[in-house]
Amino acid sequence: MSLDEEGVLAGEFDRIFSRESPEAIQWAFQVWRDKSPFFPAVSEIRKLVLEFRRGQREQERLRAELDEKFLLEERRRQGQVPDYQEVVKQLRDVVEKMPEPEKRKPQMSTKMRGLMEIVPTLHLSEDQIAVRREKERAECERYRSHANNEFNL
Repeated sequence: MSLDEEGVLAGEFDRIFSRESPEAIQWAFQVWRDKSPFFPAVSEIRKLVLEFRRGQREQERLRAELDEKFLLEERRRQGQVPDYQEVVKQLRDVVEKMPEPEKRKPQMSTKMRGLMEIVPTLHLSEDQIAVRREKERAECERYRSHANNEFNL
């Protein structure tokens, strides 16, 4: 590889990875050198940089969890945070002191009221139901027997 080609390649890497931290790029190249004797493609370094970022986020999350656990334990030792059983007991005491809620009658919506006016007309006798079913079956048969049936029943 000539010096011009190296300069162009270095410029390309600089342009693509200019926003990345030097630690991320250094880590990506170090990992690549451990894996392969060949010079990496930009896409390969990009994947490794993404992996580095993911690892950094995971480490940060774990650190935050550990810090939170440590603070919680420290506050418990100092008596600033009640135990779970104490919290449950306090909640039960509060609930017992509360008055019973009034039972409300369910309110019927205007849509339901409109339906209630229609419902009495929908009650059919067994004979009426049988007649309707027979009409529906006959209509289905008529569609099935039709030569240009587009419904394919």
